[in-house]
Amino acid sequence: EPSSAAKAQSSSRFPARDPKAKPGMVDLTKFYNAALTESWHGNTGNDLADLPSGLQTLAGIEFDVRGIVQLGGLSPSASKYPIEIKGIKVNRKCQRLHFLHAAAYGTVPDEGKPLGAYVVHYGTNQMRLEIPITYGHDVRDWHVMANEPTAPPELTVAWTGANAVSKRSGGSIRLFLTTWVNPAPGVAIESIDAITGLASPAPFLIAITAE
Repeated sequence: EPSSAAKAQSSSRFPARDPKAKPGMVDLTKFYNAALTESWHGNTGNDLADLPSGLQTLAGIEFDVRGIVQLGGLSPSASKYPIEIKGIKVNRKCQRLHFLHAAAYGTVPDEGKPLGAYVVHYGTNQMRLEIPITYGHDVRDWHVMANEPTAPPELTVAWTGANAVSKRSGGSIRLFLTTWVNPAPGVAIESIDAITGLASPAPFLIAITAE
């Protein structure tokens, strides 16, 4: 059992959820494993401190932005992160799900690689559906890289910024939006799991909004 000091430290590591957050903004508080201000890949000056936190509208979608849920991958630096995050509570009907996410440790030759999936669990009949996460289709590395192929139309950049590492190379950082249209809008979605396919690029999730 973590001490009260450890609990206080972990809760202060991530900003509190805004009471004005809409119910469809999925609460990821207990799943965060890195802070926006941390260089969570082990180097320095490589963070998302530039990303505005709290309730933010990005690419026209309202998100609750307060931390990072990093999944594991084959890169040694990603091996300390979990290969699955289970039981992200949604408990509502929705027309679509919006994911604000990106990948780490990606390279240009990773285009088309499956990185993992979001598994949607429905409440009534235990139906489940998988939303694949594909490199170059849903996400790319959060650092813009030279020689990237032209982005396909479905690859949507939701936010761009910079950090010390990207500035040194004259580059930028970014997050992507994937919108999934729910084929069963009349059935409540109970929860979502995020699983990694253990490719070299490791996906990470910032926010989910059920609309």
